Amino acid sequence: MDLSALSAEIVAIEERNQAAYDTSNKLKAEIVAAQSMLLDSGVVVDKGHEEELERRIVAVVGATATRAQRDGALQYRVEEFVRYKAFVTFLEDGTLMPPSATPYATDEEYLLGACMGLAKVRKYNVNIMILDHSE
Repeated sequence: MDLSALSAEIVAIEERNQAAYDTSNKLKAEIVAAQSMLLDSGVVVDKGHEEELERRIVAVVGATATRAQRDGALQYRVEEFVRYKAFVTFLEDGTLMPPSATPYATDEEYLLGACMGLAKVRKYNVNIMILDHSE
């Protein structure tokens, strides 16, 4: 491989990574907005909005998880969305979200997201208990 081909390949990789970071940042803003609404008001975001966000994530990372490394910071966005979804699932049903609910997430993304989602449940319950006792 000559230097010009190598240079072109490096530029293509950098452009792909930059596009992934840009997409990741947009997804992060939407996930944070949904989490903030839930934590501030206790209102679960409209299911249609949640499904649209999930469709956008699937469009970026694929419908089924692969062992390949994700570009940019997309693995963190998937984990963050799994965390949000696990938290909402527990609040709505009182159950742990199964891995089959997020087939696009790797095992690591699911485990980290689900565990952190349940940690948020604990924090949420502690805050509710504090508010109840302060009144």
